Amino acid sequence: MGVTMTGKQDRDPAARAGAALLSADVTRRDSCCVVTVAGEVDMASVEEVRRVVGDEPAGRTHALIIDMRAVCFCGSAGVNYLAELAERAHARQAHLAVVPSPPLNRVLKIVGLDLALPTYATDAMAVADLGIPDQRR
Repeated sequence: MGVTMTGKQDRDPAARAGAALLSADVTRRDSCCVVTVAGEVDMASVEEVRRVVGDEPAGRTHALIIDMRAVCFCGSAGVNYLAELAERAHARQAHLAVVPSPPLNRVLKIVGLDLALPTYATDAMAVADLGIPDQRR
C-alpha cells in the first residue's frame, strides 16, 4: 500500500513535494504491524506517515515496528512522531521498535530517544527479539 496525497495536500505544493519524497507500506504479521518508510520524513510528509500508521498499535496488534532504514532525512516532526508512538505503545501495553537508518540512529541517540525506543538493524531482528512468529516463511 503506497502513500498518496489527497484532499488539502493536493492544493498545497509544499505538501505535494513532501509526498513525492516519501513512501510507506504496511505489512501485517500475526499480531505485528510493520510500517516501512522510505525517503524524507519532515513537516510536509509526517502527516502521511501518521495516516499510514493509523491507530496502531491497536486491537490484536501487540507490536508495531517502524522500518526506517531507507529514510534519508528525518526532521523534528518525524522525531516527535516517533516519541508520540512510543507513548502510545506504552499506554496500550504494546511493543514499539524502530529500524533506523544510520543518520536517524544518530539523531535518536543525540535526543535521547534511543533510551525509550528499542532499535534494531533489521525488522526480522525486531520480530525475533519481540517473540513474534515470522509469517513470511
